[in-house]
Amino acid sequence: MSQHLSIKDELLKLAHLAIPILIAQLSFTAMGFIDTVMAGRYSELDLAAIAIGTSITIPLALFGQAILFSVTAKSSPHWGAGDFHKSGKHFQEGIILALISSLPLLVLLLLVSTQLETFGISSELAKIAQEYQFYIALSLPITGLYQASRSFIESTGQTRPIMVINLLGLLVNIPLNYLFIYGFLGVEPMGSVGCGLATLLVFTAMLILSWVFIARNRVCQQAFNTQQAPAFTLQELPALLKGAFNLAKLGLPIAFTILAEVSLFTVIALLIAPLGIVIIASHQIALSITSQLFMLPYSQATALTIRVGHLLGQNNKTQALHSIKVGLGFGVFLSVLTASFMYFSSQLLASIYTDNVEIIAIATGLLALAAVYQIPDAIQIISNGILRAFHCVKMPLAVSLFSYWLIALPTGYFLAYGPLVSEPLGAKGFWIALIIGLSLNAIGLSVLLVKEVYRRLIG
Repeated sequence: MSQHLSIKDELLKLAHLAIPILIAQLSFTAMGFIDTVMAGRYSELDLAAIAIGTSITIPLALFGQAILFSVTAKSSPHWGAGDFHKSGKHFQEGIILALISSLPLLVLLLLVSTQLETFGISSELAKIAQEYQFYIALSLPITGLYQASRSFIESTGQTRPIMVINLLGLLVNIPLNYLFIYGFLGVEPMGSVGCGLATLLVFTAMLILSWVFIARNRVCQQAFNTQQAPAFTLQELPALLKGAFNLAKLGLPIAFTILAEVSLFTVIALLIAPLGIVIIASHQIALSITSQLFMLPYSQATALTIRVGHLLGQNNKTQALHSIKVGLGFGVFLSVLTASFMYFSSQLLASIYTDNVEIIAIATGLLALAAVYQIPDAIQIISNGILRAFHCVKMPLAVSLFSYWLIALPTGYFLAYGPLVSEPLGAKGFWIALIIGLSLNAIGLSVLLVKEVYRRLIG
């Protein structure tokens, strides 16, 4: 009978991967928070420019990075099997894919930034937002290359280096923001545009650090110190381009799945806008809090992609099944804790953001609804992470599109404005719809996961 690690030991394995990923993600989101706060203190106009700029740039940047998640999914099984040179090959293919995929996104962002006034934005505000987006557009190839490097490093089972690099990026971002936003040492103040320039420089530094780490790290160098190591030469370019294409076939469904969820929240924010400033502020507070807590199951999902990928590469089906059970079980346990925390602390959490009694009251109600979907949200994102290890990405995209766009969004609109209810529910209607959409997605992905587990590990 096959033996496997105890639940405690398996949890330690997953925690060793997940905790640095969690800290890395929180430091990454903290950069955006710091940009907003520092630009807001410069002027209200610059705060508005950041808000407009990020509403467009974040979905594009996330899409570009998500394509490169395929490097982790492809590289992890080879690393687990000891085929280190194949992991190195996927890293180089990822570099090519990052350059190719980022160029259309760069051009698209530059084109959109020139059309802001057509959306009713004042010329003064549009000019500042456009200049901010110019620097962000230039950073898209850099962030793509960094994500390819990050995915490769994490696929080797090393997640702490990325945590350290992201934390360093966060620390460097603060003085660079100050230098370019407010002006110092002879540098003219640039306002929110300085945030864009700082972002470009920070990600350039993070990319360099990641490449230095790969070049000097003994573990990573196993991918390049063999006779079969991939060569980055003109003769090898056709093979690498073909590999990049195969990575894209895996990465694009992942990217569109993430975009389906991110854009859903963007559209909901637009549909809520006519309900007034108080409702918008309440919605934003609830969304900010839930986004931070979402990093817990997200980090577990990424850890399981790596861990299950390694075990699949080792052909250790018993341990892979055990890891899936432990990972999902612990994910549900943590989601119960976060749901309880959110429900019972909703008023306290909302009051951190504002003193407005009306906004606090509405945000508290929205957070109570958000607490309900913590469990299905954890199940769907963790299931997605495991399915990536199996390279099952197309059906999860179909399930997500059905759950979010065909069911949740129309249901939310009808609940918010009628005619599904006798009295329109406003913002609460959309949050109830999120519960429905995330629950459907969790059920659909769970069914897919059971089928893949049976096909790959049991059958």
